[in-house]
Amino acid sequence: MAKKRGNGEGTIYKLPDGRWIGQITIGTNKDGKPKRRSLYGKTKKEVQNKMHELKNQLATGTLPETNKITLADWLTTWINDYKKQELKPSTWESYKSIINTHIIPDLGGVKLDKLRTNDIQRFYNAKLEKGRIQRACSRNKEKSLSARTIKNIHTVMHSALEQAARENLINSNPASYTTRPRQEKKEITPLKSEQVKQFLENIKNDWLYPLYITALGTGLRRGELLGLKWQDIDFDNQTAYIKRELLLINNRVQLEEYTKTKSSNRSIALPDTVIKQLKKLKTKQKEDKLFLGQEYQDNNFVFCWDDGRVVRPDYPYKRLKELLEQNNLPVIRFHDLRHTFATLLLEAGEHPKVVSEMLGHSTITITLDTYSHVLPSMQQKAAAKLNSFISEEEKKQAK
Repeated sequence: MAKKRGNGEGTIYKLPDGRWIGQITIGTNKDGKPKRRSLYGKTKKEVQNKMHELKNQLATGTLPETNKITLADWLTTWINDYKKQELKPSTWESYKSIINTHIIPDLGGVKLDKLRTNDIQRFYNAKLEKGRIQRACSRNKEKSLSARTIKNIHTVMHSALEQAARENLINSNPASYTTRPRQEKKEITPLKSEQVKQFLENIKNDWLYPLYITALGTGLRRGELLGLKWQDIDFDNQTAYIKRELLLINNRVQLEEYTKTKSSNRSIALPDTVIKQLKKLKTKQKEDKLFLGQEYQDNNFVFCWDDGRVVRPDYPYKRLKELLEQNNLPVIRFHDLRHTFATLLLEAGEHPKVVSEMLGHSTITITLDTYSHVLPSMQQKAAAKLNSFISEEEKKQAK
């Protein structure tokens, strides 16, 4: 007679699809039959670790009753207990918004251990077709969410469910097997060199001229520009140290410090034209402080209003749009000033690795993928240089 397995005993084996599965007895049901829990992993070691943790929970009586936990319960726990200290505030707010705006309204009531891949797949498909929340003024207009937004929703869903699997709340992550829509590459619209010259020449008297010329001369993000403080500017070495961003989160201005491990935390060289404008700006701010006295709000920001108040991150784009329209130039996003900086450098023959470091990209692959439109002209210039070299060699040999 075969010996019955007791609680905490289990088996482990490999599935035909390459995954490993461990099965463990966790008790008996109402009929007295054994209740088994299945645990999945990419490797045998991963499953063994999960089984070890589950055995500890059984032994200490801390095994959670998964049939009582809803997806909404777990997402709320995950975002507050697991992610609040790990993520930067802007990312945490973004994740929380995705949870409350998209996931909980549609799937929040589903029991966590009953959530299946096809539930999530149908959810993604519905969001792609007509998923945007409609405002009262446009309730009859059904608009689909972008592939990028679906990707962001999946990032949150997958991460939360992966943690649930590690906690033995579910057997495996059902979001892992979904299919997401392919994200089309977003077309960038940089200004051409002659348009940059026209723009800068015609806005010299605008109070935000120093900001725009710094954006075009450094490729800094809008938040990075507005987060610059005077102690970050080294005039002697013509260098700026990028340490923080000024962001707009839930319609509130928030200063976010970069961590030392981030590629965004970097130093960049400042062109002479930018140095000249920053020196003039610093002199003007000193005059403003003297004139306004105690009414001046000294936050030490490089770019601020005349009375020292911070500039809301949405204002520079609003003003940029007005200036572009006034000068009959293409209306681009503020972020396209960054694209303009990178495109002009690459077209001038600067090495992509240097451009990547200046932009603060984590890898050069991101830079090459973003600015692939520049590569054909770079290849043509390279071919012309090579042809010139070969021609010279042929001439030497012919003599």
